[in-house]
Amino acid sequence: MRLKRSLLALAGTAALALTTLGTGTAAHATTASPGPSVSPYVKPRALGVGVPIACPTGSLCVGAWDADASVWKVFDLDACNRYYLSYFNDSGWYFDNQTGGVTSTFYGRNSNVLRTFTPDSTRHDLDWTPVWSIRNC
Repeated sequence: MRLKRSLLALAGTAALALTTLGTGTAAHATTASPGPSVSPYVKPRALGVGVPIACPTGSLCVGAWDADASVWKVFDLDACNRYYLSYFNDSGWYFDNQTGGVTSTFYGRNSNVLRTFTPDSTRHDLDWTPVWSIRNC
C-alpha cells in the first residue's frame, strides 16, 4: 500500500513539474507581431533606415515602421481601392506619386475623414495611429 501511494505521489509530482515547466516556458516565450499590412493584400517592400524613398509613378506609397524587422515596410498602392491598415502604429509617411488628378483620403476608426490630398510627389510624415483605412482614388 505504501509503495502504491509513493508511486502515485511520484507520478503526480512529475506531472505537476511538467505542467509547471510547460507553463513557465510558454509564459517566457516572445512572439513577434505580424508587422504592418494592408487589405486587400499588397506585397510590401523593405526599406532600411536612411535609404531614399523611391515611389513609382502612378502609386501612392505608404511607409510604416516594422519594429521586429527594424525596417520600413513600404506599400505601393496602385489599384484604385479602399485599403484597410493593420499594425500601422505611430510615426510613418506617405508619398503620393499618382497621376491623373486623383484625390486620396485617410479615414479614421468610424470612417471619418482625417485628411484628403492630391499628388505632389513629396514625402509627408504623419502619425498612423488614428488612420484605419486609405482610399487612393
